[in-house]
Amino acid sequence: MRIGSPVIPLSRISIDFRGSVDVSESEICAIIGGNGMGKSTLLRAVSGFLPVSSGIAEISGSLGFVDEALKGIESFTTFELLYNGGLLNGLEASEAKARARQLINYFGLESARDMPVVVLSSGTKKRVYFALAIAHRPANLLLDEPFESVDPIALEQMLNAVRSASVAGTRIIFTSHQLDLVESIATKVICLTKDSKRATVQITPWNHVGKLKEWFTELTAHNSNEVETIW
Repeated sequence: MRIGSPVIPLSRISIDFRGSVDVSESEICAIIGGNGMGKSTLLRAVSGFLPVSSGIAEISGSLGFVDEALKGIESFTTFELLYNGGLLNGLEASEAKARARQLINYFGLESARDMPVVVLSSGTKKRVYFALAIAHRPANLLLDEPFESVDPIALEQMLNAVRSASVAGTRIIFTSHQLDLVESIATKVICLTKDSKRATVQITPWNHVGKLKEWFTELTAHNSNEVETIW
């Protein structure tokens, strides 16, 4: 970890990724790419949940990241998870309790307050995990497909939280397949694509010229034999 670094540098973080990108304070960086390109893997490497075999993946300051693959966290109730998440990230007991209540109220989770996370719907779980990631107001926020499976009201609440975090100086990296949403909120976009010659995943930044969807389609296009329809 590089203390005091103004950016999150990502550079050749393993033999499977090629390319680099820096994420500065207040930037909202989106990672896009097809299924299986390694978006979640990249986030786990940056967060430290996944060992890095080579290259650089450094974060300066506190981190907000929830790996939904972690076993055991779904056995907690919503309040227990948010409260303990605050404690584990340095909040005092009274502050952690107040913050948990604040997040439950903001995201409309009152009915899920005392329910184990495991029994919640996928959209409600997304809200809980998002709340957990921001509970301690981290300097760095990593979100793995946070906006999928949530209703329009919850989506707007989450986007407002992301914008507020950015204004406060938080560095934000999130993955998504929702290109219109990405284009509307991200200040930086990188795309992961397969490099068949090197058997690696290439990290390519978008230069914000033209429409994101058109750039993404061109970058990820594969040989479809120009078939107009499959039906």
